[in-house]
Amino acid sequence: MFNLDFPKSKEIDYLTRFSGWYIPENNRNIKLSLYVNYQPYVSFLHGGYRPDVAVAFPEKKYASHSGFWGEVLLPENIKPETDIKIEIFLDGEEKTLLFENQFRVIGEPPKLPKRQKNFNLEKILICPQCGQKATPCNAENCPVWIRGNTPHILQSRELPFIKLTETEKTHPYSEGILKVLDKIGENGIVLDFGAGNTQQEYLKQNICYLDVQQYQYTDIVCSTLKLPFIDNCFDGIISHAVFEHLPNPFFTAKELYRILKPGGLIFIDTAFLQPLHADPSHYFNMTIHGLRQILLDFEEINSGIFPHHYPSYSMMMLIQTIWPYIQQPEWQERLADWHAFLVQEGDNLDTELGEKGREILAAGVFFEGKKKNENVEINFNQKYHNYINKNSCRNQPQFLIIGAQKCGTNSLYNYLMQHPLVVPSLQHEVHYFDLNFDKDLKWYQSQFPELEPGMITGESSPYYLFHPLVAQRVFDTYPQIKLIVILRNPTERAISHYYHEVKLGCESLSLKEAIAAEEIRLQGEVEKIIQTGTYDSFNHRNYTYKARGKYIEQLQNWMSIFPKEQFLILKSEDLFSHPQETMNQVFQFLELPEYSSEEYLQYNSGNYSQPSQEIYQKLVEYFQPYNQKLAEDMGINL
Repeated sequence: MFNLDFPKSKEIDYLTRFSGWYIPENNRNIKLSLYVNYQPYVSFLHGGYRPDVAVAFPEKKYASHSGFWGEVLLPENIKPETDIKIEIFLDGEEKTLLFENQFRVIGEPPKLPKRQKNFNLEKILICPQCGQKATPCNAENCPVWIRGNTPHILQSRELPFIKLTETEKTHPYSEGILKVLDKIGENGIVLDFGAGNTQQEYLKQNICYLDVQQYQYTDIVCSTLKLPFIDNCFDGIISHAVFEHLPNPFFTAKELYRILKPGGLIFIDTAFLQPLHADPSHYFNMTIHGLRQILLDFEEINSGIFPHHYPSYSMMMLIQTIWPYIQQPEWQERLADWHAFLVQEGDNLDTELGEKGREILAAGVFFEGKKKNENVEINFNQKYHNYINKNSCRNQPQFLIIGAQKCGTNSLYNYLMQHPLVVPSLQHEVHYFDLNFDKDLKWYQSQFPELEPGMITGESSPYYLFHPLVAQRVFDTYPQIKLIVILRNPTERAISHYYHEVKLGCESLSLKEAIAAEEIRLQGEVEKIIQTGTYDSFNHRNYTYKARGKYIEQLQNWMSIFPKEQFLILKSEDLFSHPQETMNQVFQFLELPEYSSEEYLQYNSGNYSQPSQEIYQKLVEYFQPYNQKLAEDMGINL
């Protein structure tokens, strides 16, 4: 169900805001695109809160967040009083036309504000696709759009999103950012990474304002993972409330390191206990430990929390965020009282909590650092000289972490991404060879960045090890690829797997019932996968608590196709008890120089109660012959 609220007439200006609502059938991400005269032109932001639509259509599950809006800035070559065709599509694997109409263009093109800059943007721009051009080259997989005078360098299939009439300004620069700007001075070029709708008093001639949306003073719009700037071009980088919006902060941190000059300063301020603010998306909040891990390449100068991160602000933001959703007068009144009390007495609360309490309940955290100076960079290059001179294949993985599920694959992948010569895939679980093999190889390779010489990339999809068809598919595509397997005590793995499915809402049986039902649930599923080649078996992916723990059978399948020297088999118990030693094995296997990290966090771990001794012992007995065979044939003792 679709409705266009504005514009109401059949006349539009050169800059017009479009808004309305569209009720989807499911909770997937909705992409709405507007076409002008049959050509793709701009995108709309969908998911706005529309209580009026929810009241009008109470039977529609997703009506409450059906709002959309965006702006259309028409090019000056369209003459006044011209009729144009406007279409709005639901943009997915197949486009669905939701709206079409003729509009008459009236008025004059708007005079967009200009400001003085002491840097030449074109001289520091490159095409993120080929990395060779002085200006964006409009390559096939890196479309460049111009709206007004602002370039939009976007990921494939994305369209510009415009907010030129936005009146709400971005937060003022924090104390930490102002101090960094003062250290850099007016002659140094600074990148405001995720600038938003900058307040006029913070507009500086030496700052380049970048965002994923176009505001009044945005210098460049960019959504590509690889940033469109030459190496070592900025004296400083500042970023406030942006890192939580990044789909891959580890990769972005490496990119920021690349474009910062040696000795240049960086200041990152990001969300911790700040509530969801999905504009246009919100991925990760992080503690100070997490932020340090992401920015590990930088030399830390200072980190922690500022007064604007204090818990009283965190609590006020939570109340403000949920307020619009509360309909009961009693709760509205109670929340209003709490908010008023925090405004009045919040400072006393923050003082009473003490330094540690303020850190534990902080709304956000900050990190100030610098890129290592030139001497350190020279030493680094000398250290890796032999490795970097090797020619890396571009746009394809050099390694796969193939499993097993709930054995630490997520942690292993994140530890590996800390290495300065390893670049992550767009999503670390691509699932091409198991769940997306109907797509072509070009799609799979698009999930990996273009690599500089000496860099490597790879992905981690833990279903690969278990899926009956994946080994042959991988060999047919990348016969020389390196394969990493990480295993865990299969009893512990099975229990962890069960509680993971419970958490996802996929499992309603008790552990004892689920284990007993596994054989029935799997009956005929493997045969159907093999027969069709494209069948995605929910039961095979989700209810294989015992089957996935029979590692010897899975490894024998893979090793009947690949030579043993292309495998590295690890134990998760070793990874978490001796992470550095284990990662050194990985680096050696991938022919990478050793690299030390200060901190190894455990990713994607779960807390759950242990089962009864009876169930636990039955699982131990079930896995005993498989474990014994694994020890005898491959020397892996679980």
